[in-house]
Amino acid sequence: MVSLASEIDPRDRQNSQFTVDWTLVACAFSAFAFVAVTAAAIYSERLDPYINSRTQLILQYVTFAMAALSPVMMCWRRAIADGQLPAKNGAEPKYEHVSGWSAILLLSVMALIAWLVWWAAGSDDANRRIHAEWGTWIVIGLTIAFVSVAAAPLFPRAARLLGLEKGLTRVSSVLNAPIEFVGGMLSALDGILVFAVSNSVGTNRDNFFLRYVILLAAISACAALGYYWPAPWAFVPIVWGFVIAFSVSRRWAWIEGDRELAMLNPTLSQQHIRVGFAQNLRDEALIVFLSMFLLVPLALRQGQLWAEANEVALFTLSKDADVHSLAMWISFYGTELAKAVPFVDWAEVYHVEGEAPVEAVEPFALHAVFATRVLIDLVFLAALLQAITSASRDAQQRDLFYRKRAIKRLDPFVEPEALRGLVRRGPTGDWERNGEKFDDFPHYDANRLVELSVSADTRICRAADFLLERDGVGNDPHHRLSGSAADKETKPDDVREILNEIENGGVARNIYQLALARRRLLAKRSMAEVRARIVKMIALDQQHSIERTERLIEAMVGEYRESYANARRIALDALEPETGRNLRVRTAIRQAAAHDGAQAIRKRAAEILAQNPETPD
Repeated sequence: MVSLASEIDPRDRQNSQFTVDWTLVACAFSAFAFVAVTAAAIYSERLDPYINSRTQLILQYVTFAMAALSPVMMCWRRAIADGQLPAKNGAEPKYEHVSGWSAILLLSVMALIAWLVWWAAGSDDANRRIHAEWGTWIVIGLTIAFVSVAAAPLFPRAARLLGLEKGLTRVSSVLNAPIEFVGGMLSALDGILVFAVSNSVGTNRDNFFLRYVILLAAISACAALGYYWPAPWAFVPIVWGFVIAFSVSRRWAWIEGDRELAMLNPTLSQQHIRVGFAQNLRDEALIVFLSMFLLVPLALRQGQLWAEANEVALFTLSKDADVHSLAMWISFYGTELAKAVPFVDWAEVYHVEGEAPVEAVEPFALHAVFATRVLIDLVFLAALLQAITSASRDAQQRDLFYRKRAIKRLDPFVEPEALRGLVRRGPTGDWERNGEKFDDFPHYDANRLVELSVSADTRICRAADFLLERDGVGNDPHHRLSGSAADKETKPDDVREILNEIENGGVARNIYQLALARRRLLAKRSMAEVRARIVKMIALDQQHSIERTERLIEAMVGEYRESYANARRIALDALEPETGRNLRVRTAIRQAAAHDGAQAIRKRAAEILAQNPETPD
């Protein structure tokens, strides 16, 4: 469950022991190595009497490579072990969030832009014109594109009416293979950026101080080495800084996507949450984007130094300009930034020219300036808009919860602080209700409060208990069951008594709370038969909801599968009717047939697959 992510895994409780977090060790080594290589580059002249310059540079290059790549490799391996990245091609989890068609569209737009850049750079001033006929065709083309997108939902219906559905299906099946391959490759690359590169600079660390130390050490080293190293080697840390910035922004985007999913469906299964809510990377993402204001001028400076060393024409500098001056390149970048205020092109409309001591005349220089414009429009603007959207959504959500009371739970990042504010220290030192602030707090989602009642944060735990007491949720046996399951002193007879009360209370079942209780009892061997009874109660639910299906799958396979074979068999038999029409169920049963620890269950799962061929839903 999304909201269960903050709980301790029962198996971790059972096998709790000191273990070394090698990814943290690698990240700490990386931060130390980045600081060391930066210091070596800054004070290289003082080291000359002891180590010659060439040897110093070689040592710095090797140290930087180790600092950058070692945590990436460790985080990659950890992500595979945690099931966040596939161990091999075709393995789970399969990231397919980048559509193949979207990828093709993106690549087509990039190809068009590249062609326009090539044409503009290769044409003389007389031919570098957008003729009136071109303008007409551009308007016609854009009109066709917009109409096509608007009419896209009508295409399948038109194909059916014209009898072209089968033919188009065959054509699309042929085209989909290479197109889906492109989308899959981009999805895989995105996953590596999020779980390997981004984590290597500490973005998955819960400790705020540790997260910033590791991140700033990496970004600062990239900037410093981009200044002190000679060209073209200085481009390596600069490019790595760009990669870090992009990977952090992608992880932030994934977290924002998880937030939206969690609010749309509070009982969403954990498998649909890609990153989780342990960190809110908005500030970190904005910081790495701010580093672009330094990395881009450094790249322009190094490009000019490399061009002069190789007698290649690039930028044209004024007579009194110092090519080594970083301030000059920042001012040049600032003028381009001002002219490229996103999308409006005000400088071109009003014929405003920059007066920086650097001028882009040669084709390569124009390409570099164009790249900075693209970076400003697409990257900076996207990050800024996402930050504004996130802040606006938080404000709107607070209004819906506190004033209009249209929703019953808060965002995963807003929730902790809101609940902590509901309690305060009493005269005896214990947590107590925080007066009117607690009394005026709106009615909160009961399922979520039950989960929070076993939170590792004592303050949140007490706030949840007080709210449950205030709202009378404790009278529901389903909630008492999950609460009792979290108590280490609970005995099987205590749970059986509550289960009897639930069964005698009618056919209505709170599947979510039943599944929560089962998960909390996983670490207790004495509760095996009780857990099997809970699985049976879930299986007998008459509504046959999606929630029921998800909880049965959860009991049969995956991280929270039942250790008791009888309980897994109950879940397997209950899922059999859905095998032919539900791909998720079929995949889970296929997994049970291949990997379940009980031979009888493997055999039965294989029989179910053979007896229930896949059919359209």
